[in-house]
Amino acid sequence: MYEVPSEVKKQIFFVIPSYNEDLNIVLSVLNDLYSNDYTNIVFVDDGSVKGKLSSLIPKFKKNTILLEHIINRGQGAALKTGIDFCLKNKNMKYIVTFDSDGQHRISDLPKFIDILEKDKCDIALGSRFLRKESIKKTPFKKRVLLKGALMVTLFLSSIQLTDTHNGYRVMNKKAASLIDISMDGFDHASEILDEISKKAISYKEIPTIIDYTDYSKEKGQKFSNSLIILLRMIFK
Repeated sequence: MYEVPSEVKKQIFFVIPSYNEDLNIVLSVLNDLYSNDYTNIVFVDDGSVKGKLSSLIPKFKKNTILLEHIINRGQGAALKTGIDFCLKNKNMKYIVTFDSDGQHRISDLPKFIDILEKDKCDIALGSRFLRKESIKKTPFKKRVLLKGALMVTLFLSSIQLTDTHNGYRVMNKKAASLIDISMDGFDHASEILDEISKKAISYKEIPTIIDYTDYSKEKGQKFSNSLIILLRMIFK
């Protein structure tokens, strides 16, 4: 199994958007990253009114960065803020977009990096539909919506994927520079795929497991919001 070399780990930057998260969950995510020797962490607090990340960051190493939005703008805006910040760092080679609610597994990351290091693509996209274990973990309503989004994405963007709204992505500097996120909300996931298609950015899907917990399901995007986004994709 591929292991990420220590010198490459120093060039990997995590962009983690957060809004009113349980600080114990965030602490667990941070500890998991640090215990695996990933230390370039960029948290973007998207206007939280509770669970302020500023109380956590001083406990960690100096290369954990906290960026703050004064008001809640949305996950797309938070990702853009974090990615733009990382692009200014000359030591950055890869940017990882990673959830703050504990759904993503750091153990999946070496597969992403392996593909990118071999120059197989410019952006690696996570998919929960490439492993039976992960498919079973995905709630039924979520599966239905994601499959609907899949067909719409194929029609609108001509990009062939098995999972269109997975937040686990790893991109090199070229892809990060080319992808322009202008949509502040959850619509950004579809916009990123449009950008990949329009700008001919090379991509591959990587099997990932999403750990759905009672907390993440409560915090996650509601079924009604997902449906609205799907309709926007169709009628935009």
